[in-house]
Amino acid sequence: MRSSTPRPKPESASTRPAPCLLSLLSHHISQGNLSLAISSLPLFSRSGLRPPFDLLSSLLHRCLSTSSLHLARQLYIFLRVSRLYKSAVPCSAPLATHLLQFHFLNGDLSQADKLFAKMPNPSLYSYNVMLSGYARLGVMHCARGLFDRMPYRDLVSWNTMIFALARNGSPYGAVDLYFRLRRSSYGSLVDAYARCGLMHDAREVFDEMRVKDLVAWTAMVHGYAKCGDLESAQRLFDAMPERNSITWNALIGGYIRVGQPMKALDLFRRMVHMGFRLDHFNFSSSLNACATARFINFGKQIHCHLIRTNFKLNAVVFSSLIDMYSKCGNLAGARHVFSRVSLDKRDIVVWSTMMSALSQHGLGRETLNLFNEMIRSRKRPNPSTLLIVLNACNSSGLVHEGVRIFAEMEEKYGFAPREKHFSCLIDLLAQVGLVAEAIDLIGKMPSGSSERGWHSLFASCKISGCVKIPKEIEEVITRTELEFQEYAL
Repeated sequence: MRSSTPRPKPESASTRPAPCLLSLLSHHISQGNLSLAISSLPLFSRSGLRPPFDLLSSLLHRCLSTSSLHLARQLYIFLRVSRLYKSAVPCSAPLATHLLQFHFLNGDLSQADKLFAKMPNPSLYSYNVMLSGYARLGVMHCARGLFDRMPYRDLVSWNTMIFALARNGSPYGAVDLYFRLRRSSYGSLVDAYARCGLMHDAREVFDEMRVKDLVAWTAMVHGYAKCGDLESAQRLFDAMPERNSITWNALIGGYIRVGQPMKALDLFRRMVHMGFRLDHFNFSSSLNACATARFINFGKQIHCHLIRTNFKLNAVVFSSLIDMYSKCGNLAGARHVFSRVSLDKRDIVVWSTMMSALSQHGLGRETLNLFNEMIRSRKRPNPSTLLIVLNACNSSGLVHEGVRIFAEMEEKYGFAPREKHFSCLIDLLAQVGLVAEAIDLIGKMPSGSSERGWHSLFASCKISGCVKIPKEIEEVITRTELEFQEYAL
C-alpha cells in the first residue's frame, strides 16, 4: 500500500516471540530435524506460549512414521508435563489419533482405551487405528467387539480384521469375514456413486442388491438429500427397515439445505418421541434448523433437554447453541452459553462462532476484544476466524485495526490472505475514502482474483457516496472490460 495507508504501530520483537518460535518449530519439522524440533518445545513454555496442536500433531506423526519411538516418548512427556495431553481430545482430533498410535506402539493398551473413550465422535481413521492396535497386540476379543460396533467400515477396516483373524488362529473366521466383505462391496459402491452425486448409477446398483445393508440405505438417503431431491430421500428413509443417527442427520441436513427447517425439526421430534438415542450431530443439526427458521422457542426446548438429561456437550453443540441464540436475536443467550464453556473446550470453532455473533449484531469493537482474548488464551486463529474479525472491522469502520489484522495474517499467523480477505479490506478502505490504497491492494491480490476486488471497490464507492467514479477505476474498467451493470450508479 502507499504511505498514506493507516498503519498500526509495530510491535517490538520482545513482545511477540510467537512468530519466531513457530517458524523455528515448523522449519525443524519440515526439514525432518525431529530431535531439534522436540528440543525447541520447552522454549514455548518459558515464553508462556503453547505450541499449535497442528504442529504437535505433525511432529508426532513424523516421529511415528520414521520409527523414532524414543523421540515420540520425549514428545509425550512434554505433552504430559505441559498439561496439553488432556486438551488433545477436545482441541485436536489428529493429535489424539496419533497419540492412540503411540500408545499401541508403546504397548500401553490401557492408555489407548482411556483416550479413545474420551473421543466423542471418533473418525473412521481413529477406529482403524484402534482396530490395528488391538490386532497388533493380539487382543482379538477387543478387536472383534470394536469391528462390530463401527458405524462405518472401509477396506482398511475389513482387511485389518481379516488378517488379524488369520494370524491369530481363526482361519475360518477370516474366511467368513472375507465373504461378508464381498457382500458388503455393493454397499460401498452405492456409497461411492452417491458421494459423487451419480444418483442414477447408485440407484441401479442399489436396486440390484438382494440384501440391502444399512450402509447402502444410508448412502442413498444422504445422496438424494445432498442433491436436493428430498422427495426421493424421504421415500427411501420411510422404507428403511432400520436407521442410525447418520441416516437421520442426512435427511435433517438435507431439509435445512433446501430451506425447509420446519421439516427438519419435525424429524427431530420423531427421533425424540421414538426414544432414539440422540448424539451430538443430531442436536447440532436441529439447533441449526432452529437458527435458520428463527424458531427460538424450539431452540430453548432443545437447550433445556440437554441440561435436563445431563448430556455431555462438546464444542460442536456449544457452537450450535451460540449460533442459534444469536441468529434468533438473543445475543444475551449466546453470551450466556459461551460463558458456560470451559476454556479447555473453547476450540477455534466456539471462539469464532461467538465472534461472528457479536459481529452480526454490529459490535465490531467487542468482536476485536474477544479475538484478542482468544489470542491471550493461546488459541491460534484460522483463515475463517480472521475473516470474521475483518468483517467486524469493516462493518464498524475500524480501519487501523482491519489493516493490522490483515498484515498479521501472514506475518504472525502464517496464512496467505485469500480473495475474501482482500475484498473485505478493500471494502473497508474504500468506505472511508482511501481509494488509492484500495487500488494498491487490488494489485496484490492472487492471480485471477482481482475482478472481485474491483467489484468490491466499485460497490463501496457507491455506498460511501462517491458518485463520481475515481479516474483510476474508470481506467481499469475500460482496460479489463469488466461488467458492472449490477452496480450501475
